[in-house]
Amino acid sequence: MLRRATRLPITRVAVEAVVVHRTSRVRPASVTFDHPVRRSSDVEHPARGGQSTGDDERTTVSTEPTSTPTDAGQAPDVDAWARKARGALTRYRVMAWVTGTMLLLLCVEMVAKYVFHAGGFDAEGEPLGVFGIWVAIAHGWIYVLYLVTVFDLWSTLRWRIGRFVTMAAAGVVPVMSFVLERRVHADAQARIDAAAGPQA
Repeated sequence: MLRRATRLPITRVAVEAVVVHRTSRVRPASVTFDHPVRRSSDVEHPARGGQSTGDDERTTVSTEPTSTPTDAGQAPDVDAWARKARGALTRYRVMAWVTGTMLLLLCVEMVAKYVFHAGGFDAEGEPLGVFGIWVAIAHGWIYVLYLVTVFDLWSTLRWRIGRFVTMAAAGVVPVMSFVLERRVHADAQARIDAAAGPQA
């Protein structure tokens, strides 16, 4: 009887604990907010002048390049360089022929004056020129212009200093300007065509 009496309260307490545990479960209730939830797009942005758009906008930043800056930037530069190089080459060729012609005329003047005395002698016994002093003066100024065109072409094509010295010497060595002009023209034209293509 004592054992049965002691077990009854324990069993009843256990059953009541289970019942209370099962009935005391709290179901989650829905929570209602009194203030509206602001989205990220509603926040004032300083880049938009402090005005909120109210729209759910998303900005997608593309990391892919829209164009090729190397190709787009180099094409005009190559064309401009090619036009400049062709112009410098044309001016050099013209001045090379003019300088070479005036140099030959000056050589003829020197030979006729000092070797054959074709112009005779003055009162002091000095030989007189055939064409006059203007040939030497004209060749001097033309040679200066020739050096300008040589430097322009040399600096545009960025040749070595040895090429500049050779081209400058060709203006004072008879016939050399004609020979060197053909070689310079071939080298320069090949370099221009390789960089920008042959001219249409």
